[in-house]
Amino acid sequence: MGGDYGHLSNTAAAAIAGAVMHQGLKHLVAAHLSAQNNQADIVRALLAETILCSTNQIVIATQDEGTAWLEI
Repeated sequence: MGGDYGHLSNTAAAAIAGAVMHQGLKHLVAAHLSAQNNQADIVRALLAETILCSTNQIVIATQDEGTAWLEI
């Protein structure tokens, strides 16, 4: 289920997130997004739709900065 450029497709990533989703999950971080072949808003919307949460609950790690600290 790879994308056209060797990366995991958004659909495959969402399926994996849906498979591991549980009530104790506090954060979902999408990382290693292709800067040329992907868009954070598309990834965020697909993940939120798959695991039934708000898009603001999905954290997107940037390639240059990562993410802010997350409380666990």
